[in-house]
Amino acid sequence: MTHLLQMAAFVSTTMKELEETQDALQFAATHDSLSGLFNRGAMEKYLAQCIKNNAEIGMPLSAIMIDLDHFKTINDTYGHSIGDAVIRTLADLMKKHTAGRGYAGRWGGDEFAAFVRNADREKTDEYISAVNSGVAAYNSSGQIPEIHFACGCALSCDFPNLSWNELLAKADEYMYINKKSWYAEKAEKKH
Repeated sequence: MTHLLQMAAFVSTTMKELEETQDALQFAATHDSLSGLFNRGAMEKYLAQCIKNNAEIGMPLSAIMIDLDHFKTINDTYGHSIGDAVIRTLADLMKKHTAGRGYAGRWGGDEFAAFVRNADREKTDEYISAVNSGVAAYNSSGQIPEIHFACGCALSCDFPNLSWNELLAKADEYMYINKKSWYAEKAEKKH
């Protein structure tokens, strides 16, 4: 009887360890190890499913692309550990403001994506404003280096016939338009 109890305890412990290992592997397969956000593959899968679901029930979805400004300069000036901290800071802000209403992910390098469910223009602007406010608070705290980014968004209700990758490409296009506009405005202020 004691042997059976020991065997049952061993099996129970082994099963729990296997479940924990499976959970850890699932997390590693779907998340970026530096930022803790979803990785690109997980975001692509999520967005494809959201576009399908939202089209079926008529809810809008916003795709938001964010690109850190001067990230190479940050790494070259302050070192990669500081660059990593900048990525984690922005990731934490994005995660905080998408919780319960969408997902945020690291798209690659210094680019990030967020998808907000049931988001019209006002809710999308609220999300972007919340991330901007968090970055402004970080910058005003005296942290070095300051964080600056460009972003662009596209709403499924504005582009109802676009696939998920076309919607994201549209958000990326708007991000680069905004980035060029910001640089042009900054250059104009110098003159």
